[in-house]
Amino acid sequence: MKKKVGRPPRSGKHGARNHRVSLRITETAKNAVTRMMQNDNLNNAINDLLENLDTHLVYVSDHEQQLLNDGLGIEDTVSYYSSIIMNDLEESKDNIRKQSEELITMTNEYFSNVDNW
Repeated sequence: MKKKVGRPPRSGKHGARNHRVSLRITETAKNAVTRMMQNDNLNNAINDLLENLDTHLVYVSDHEQQLLNDGLGIEDTVSYYSSIIMNDLEESKDNIRKQSEELITMTNEYFSNVDNW
């Protein structure tokens, strides 16, 4: 007797389909996923992201989207907040760079004054 292959019919004498999913993965893909999951750096990064997921996400309510749209004409709130975050990061990097330059200048001045003693 030959085994039937394919999806069962949606209706008819057999009734409704069972919602069962089977995945077929090639051996190459399986090996790649296994290698990737054995990478400690990747695992640590994924675990850190999942553990702190609530702090990594920005939630924008429908009401807030509507206010931004009506008040400022902003339709893409994600891009709007992303640009604010990126500007803040750039400003922080500039501040850190300036503080480092000031520290280097102060250190150089200190050593030049020590040499004058």
